[in-house]
Amino acid sequence: MLLNSSSLVSLISDKNYERRIHGHVSVLQDERWRKLYAVLKANLLFLFESSERLEIPVLLIVMEDCVVELADDNTTGRQNSFSIKFNTTGHNYIFAATDYDALQNWVSVLTSCSFEFMEATRQSLESVEEKDTEKEEKEGEKSEESREKGGTEKND
Repeated sequence: MLLNSSSLVSLISDKNYERRIHGHVSVLQDERWRKLYAVLKANLLFLFESSERLEIPVLLIVMEDCVVELADDNTTGRQNSFSIKFNTTGHNYIFAATDYDALQNWVSVLTSCSFEFMEATRQSLESVEEKDTEKEEKEGEKSEESREKGGTEKND
């Protein structure tokens, strides 16, 4: 995927794109943990050296074609760990949140930020709406048939 780096970096200061979640996380890089400041805007996860230095990200992850899941704390060596694994490339990022509540928030928000997830949710909601509409139409037809039968019986 081709990305314009200056446009992406400008998103950080753009007030039109709200921060869905932000805070400190640890990232496993080269078998060492590194504390970074993460900001999620739309489906872009920006990672910075600190919360005071938001000009140029150390790492940028596009949250598409990936799975976010809890990681085994015994394997990672850190509590409250989770991973982002990319389906196509197999690349895997390991993170650790600051505490259990932060872990739940990160996993929940990251799981639902991709355009794929939003499209699947939209399709699911449309399907439910169509089924509800069909059900209401059938109930309306049955109700109308009952009234017609009821009216006929009264006239006999």
